[in-house]
Amino acid sequence: MTAIDDWTVTNAYGDDPVSEAVVRAVAAATDRSVADLRPLYYAVDSDSLDRLLEGAGEPSIRFDYEGCHVTVTETHVRVSATDDAGMSTSR
Repeated sequence: MTAIDDWTVTNAYGDDPVSEAVVRAVAAATDRSVADLRPLYYAVDSDSLDRLLEGAGEPSIRFDYEGCHVTVTETHVRVSATDDAGMSTSR
C-alpha cells in the first residue's frame, strides 16, 4: 500500500478478495487496526462487491466507509478522506 499526501491509500489487491483489501486500505488510511473498524457490510454487501469485480468490463464502485470515500476498480482500492472524517480532503 502507498500513502499519498492527500490522505489517499491505493492498494493493488492481487489475489485477495476485494472486500478484505478495502478493509486493510481503510485501516491503513485512518491509522487504525482492522479490528477497530465496523464490519464492511454496514457500508456495502461485501459478497456482492467481490463477485461484481470478477465480471467483464471495467467496473468502478464508489461508497463511503468509516469516514472515507472508497473507490474500487478491477485492480485497485483507493481510499481518500472525507470532510466528516475530521480531516481536510487535501493537505
